[in-house]
Amino acid sequence: MEPLCHLFNLSLKTGFIPLEFKISRVIPLFKSGRKDDFGNYRPISLIPAFAKLFEHIVNDQIRKYFNCYNLFSSAQFGFRKGSSPTFAVAKFMDEIFKKQQEISLGIFIDIKKAFDSVDHKILLQKLEFYGFSGAELQLMTNYLINRYQYTDIDGLVSDFAEILAGVPQGSVLGPLLFLIYINDFPTSNDFKSFLFADDTSLFLSGTSIDNLKIKAQKELDRVEAWFNANRMQLNSKKTKFILFNLTKAKRSEPFTIKLGEDNLCRVSEESDEKFVRLVGVLLDEELSFKHHIAHIKSKLCSINFVMARSRNVLPPYIRMLIYNALVKSVLEFACILYGSAKKSTLDCLEKIQKKIIRNVKGTRSRAHTNNIFLELGVLKLKDLIEYNQIVLGHGIWHETLPDNIRSNLDKLENIDRGTRASLKLNFKIPFCKKRMFETAPCFSVPTAWNKLDTSLKSETRLNAFKTKVRNFYFDQYRSEPECNRVGCYSCSKTVAGSS
Repeated sequence: MEPLCHLFNLSLKTGFIPLEFKISRVIPLFKSGRKDDFGNYRPISLIPAFAKLFEHIVNDQIRKYFNCYNLFSSAQFGFRKGSSPTFAVAKFMDEIFKKQQEISLGIFIDIKKAFDSVDHKILLQKLEFYGFSGAELQLMTNYLINRYQYTDIDGLVSDFAEILAGVPQGSVLGPLLFLIYINDFPTSNDFKSFLFADDTSLFLSGTSIDNLKIKAQKELDRVEAWFNANRMQLNSKKTKFILFNLTKAKRSEPFTIKLGEDNLCRVSEESDEKFVRLVGVLLDEELSFKHHIAHIKSKLCSINFVMARSRNVLPPYIRMLIYNALVKSVLEFACILYGSAKKSTLDCLEKIQKKIIRNVKGTRSRAHTNNIFLELGVLKLKDLIEYNQIVLGHGIWHETLPDNIRSNLDKLENIDRGTRASLKLNFKIPFCKKRMFETAPCFSVPTAWNKLDTSLKSETRLNAFKTKVRNFYFDQYRSEPECNRVGCYSCSKTVAGSS
């Protein structure tokens, strides 16, 4: 380790990086679409192990510097400690909630080859603007220039090619440098921006469609000007927009905005595009999440088919591993958002979860599931949703999450100091005008948190808090009365099977 430590320290002092650290092996990673179209592949750079270790050191130092002086934009949720893709969508929905008296416009920008189009000269100028100088600036200059890569496809290797632009995807420093590159974008226009790496969502609201259209077009021109100045290309064909909180009578009114010479695609129930995909979450104009839930159901049905076929082959602990890896992860992703959808929309997921949990246990198809959930230590869907909302509330209340995530919730102790409600460690629940707005986390999270017992809410340690909350749900399962329905099919089958 001493030679490596010496080498790394020399690089940090002098700003020199060995050429061997700057050679990447690129492999194509298929995204979607036709496999014979090279545009449907993402180039992933595999860098040398020592180079990756060195990048970790530099990455930590740059992040500490930016965090110390609060240089990161509050609009950026990607590649930051304590953040997740769900938070970017959550804050976007909270903004719609705050403007529930107005018409809201969401524009979802698509950037062509975002990581590969970063201009090195502009990036270095931005680093200098943020305070980089001397050996530090020389180190970043040396990191970007004289980089080479070769492509490896099924053992066929290309010649070396010099990298003249972009930051390597698959490296440690690449995502951080991209964040710095687009860090000033939110200040270039009057949109409310929500960024997760290269996923860019813009929000604007207005009291009338006409005024909103005029203002949106003006700001879109400023957005286009910023991307042109930073030598990044926008994909107007894949950039879409949604109008929220429109009455049904006004949904048919024309609303066109342009990016360059192209009209943007409008997403609505009346158009061919019913939803937009934002960092893995399917959003529709009514915030119903019916398309997202249908997508989850499709995934879980495939998994349930495999579980049903393998229940007599795989041992129980393997089936439980599959559940945690393929079912729980799917159900938990964005559940703080879709979990507040209408019960009729969520029912299909509750049913498929019960089917899967029966196959994990290996019981009959219509057996009661309460004891199975308890035995396997698995939360029911409605409790899993509420659990994740409460955990988010814990991070906000005890201020362990970043500031840009905590900004929309107010503690009652800061509003009505000394009242009975403030002593219960409650959040203020904002007024909700329509059912569709109840999916916004600024409403659903405090609603779930406030129902929790004060003794649980006062627990500051996150792991201990999670354990106590899970035990609270399992205690409820234990106290649930046994089925006493006359002629119950499931009970009769269970008795028949045990006799």
